Amino acid sequence: MGSPAMETWHEARALLATASHAALATRQADGAPFVSLVTVATDTEGAPLLMLSALARHTRNIETDPRVALLVAAPGGDPMAAARLT
Repeated sequence: MGSPAMETWHEARALLATASHAALATRQADGAPFVSLVTVATDTEGAPLLMLSALARHTRNIETDPRVALLVAAPGGDPMAAARLT
């Protein structure tokens, strides 16, 4: 059996691998937060992939400030009790 940290890492990877959407938080030019719903997938290494449109505000925000946060939650049930990954 692995360490608790390794178990958590595997659980986080599994959650990300099964996610179909996520909340993407960016910063607007005036510093205000902006959060939008995006579709998400993973590459063969398990890293998140997002398809972003040049027309979307979050894309313009990322071009100005590349710092983002991505929130993924397990589907179904009570969202406050579901597994989450930021």
